[in-house]
Amino acid sequence: MHHAACRNTAAFPAPTSGIELVVIDLDTPRGSIEAAPSELNALHELAAHDVALAVATASPLATAHKALANLHAPARIHVMSDAREHGAAHLDRADALARLCRKLGIFLANTAVIATSPHDVPLALEAGLVLAVADAGPACLALADAHVLARHAGGIQQCARLLQRRLPGA
Repeated sequence: MHHAACRNTAAFPAPTSGIELVVIDLDTPRGSIEAAPSELNALHELAAHDVALAVATASPLATAHKALANLHAPARIHVMSDAREHGAAHLDRADALARLCRKLGIFLANTAVIATSPHDVPLALEAGLVLAVADAGPACLALADAHVLARHAGGIQQCARLLQRRLPGA
């Protein structure tokens, strides 16, 4: 789904069928998966709703799963890796999102992406709702339904609070 207009606001339209999948990029500029305790709390709060969670990453699957386990991320979190592994065909993040949605029986329109870097543009082009932290890069910001604070200033937590108002059980 291409977003025609950008609104620099924390208010956004509610999807017609509701959010069923939230995707977030926790990669650092160094390429590792990291999350501050407050970001992890935000993920756990999202996981408490009837919504699937996924992490988009450039890390190989085994590395991503280990990093998430070490961070004590929610147990039922899907990993969408765009790393080439063992001769497998390369998937970009949009392809990985489409595959995960097919696997879970979720329409792309019922997905929300928390964009944290320029690598999230393919996700932002496909998701039903895009929230971008201020340091996600100009392309993600242009595609976003709402802009929030920079990641280091609590942007992920702000996205989680906005989404919680729209999730089942809110």
